[in-house]
Amino acid sequence: MNVSFTVAREMKVRYLLICSMLAVFLMLTSASLVHAPVQGWAIASGFGVTTDWHGEEVPLGSTVTATAVWVPSDTGPGETPDTRILTVEFKWRAPAPYDEPPQRDQIWPILGPYYAPNPPPGISIPDELDKWLNDEANNGKEYYYAQDTFVPTEYIGDWGVQAIFKDQIWQHGEWVQFTAKRATSYETIPEVPFGTIAILAGWLGVLGIFALRRKHIPT
Repeated sequence: MNVSFTVAREMKVRYLLICSMLAVFLMLTSASLVHAPVQGWAIASGFGVTTDWHGEEVPLGSTVTATAVWVPSDTGPGETPDTRILTVEFKWRAPAPYDEPPQRDQIWPILGPYYAPNPPPGISIPDELDKWLNDEANNGKEYYYAQDTFVPTEYIGDWGVQAIFKDQIWQHGEWVQFTAKRATSYETIPEVPFGTIAILAGWLGVLGIFALRRKHIPT
């Protein structure tokens, strides 16, 4: 066999092997994260909900705290709002198609009144609420809040927290998203659509073809 042909063939096999390894690497590094736009803080409408992750990706197994805030319209210290919100229902929804029923459904009484710029005592508040409280335009405004926590342990992707503000006969819903990712370490392989077995089979197949071709190439 022509030596130059043999060398060219061996280089082609090596090139295919490198391309296959690169493709698998890209699949591994990109499949475990799912990016999604996070809904904004809608407190200007009088109702808002946000989480303490502020749009960052949440590793599975981490605690997420959702804070819902109600600001009565056209009220000041000592005034009574026209509609008194009594409770907030938090619904934690996993990525589709696992979003129904909610992974957690919890109702809490809404706490208050409090008045900006003073935060509720003894709790950690999200950045969005902190900025709202420290805005001079909001000084003296009355507000109420409720909080709920949840630990997503499965289902990577776009989660949603629905906060439903309720009085005795009326309700209003707000929504915020966060993105869950698989917690990774040097000992774990991120989840991909075809599973870890498919990845290992692909690796073994590529290495097997390379070894077979080398065996049949004359030296």
